[in-house]
Amino acid sequence: FTDKGKFLLAARRYRQGVHTEYIISLDADDLSQGSNAYVGKLSSDFLGTNFTIYDSQPPHSGAKPSSSRASRRFASKQISPQVPAGNFEVGQVSV
Repeated sequence: FTDKGKFLLAARRYRQGVHTEYIISLDADDLSQGSNAYVGKLSSDFLGTNFTIYDSQPPHSGAKPSSSRASRRFASKQISPQVPAGNFEVGQVSV
């Protein structure tokens, strides 16, 4: 994604059974979990109506690690519940 010609981030969609995951990176050429540019991932439910975002930062003391197989593969933690969040209408992002 770009903003006025400036690169912002890159994402790649992966199907994991009935779930869809989007890997998010700050480097369009390196979307690997081991990269310094790895930001995290966005995971959806079966219907694509509920999303959970995971980041690559160390969790705060109250964070709970996810037990899902995908989270172990990416060594991600669910983001802090103290981070502002909200429900948004499902929409499209055009590139």
